[in-house]
Amino acid sequence: MCHSIEAAIEEVEHFYSNYYAFAVDEGWGVLTVRHGPNAEQLRHLNEEFAVFSTRAPFEFDGDQTLRFGFDGRNYVNLRLLIDVVNGWTSKVGSAA
Repeated sequence: MCHSIEAAIEEVEHFYSNYYAFAVDEGWGVLTVRHGPNAEQLRHLNEEFAVFSTRAPFEFDGDQTLRFGFDGRNYVNLRLLIDVVNGWTSKVGSAA
């Protein structure tokens, strides 16, 4: 909930700062991102979001697609995942 137009714009811009799109494809969540994870970030996803990696570990295609098991119901954790993915943009070009 935002209390001004400026706050709403900031929220939308942050939400799409790295996250680009999401789709479900035959039990897989397919998250499209602008900047992919490094090895440490991918390891962190598999630990923090183990609920999604029960079918298989998170996979990144090296370009823009992050795949993970998704049952079509766990949208609360999906939103938390998107928040983590958006945090990567502040680390682009750094060792983190």
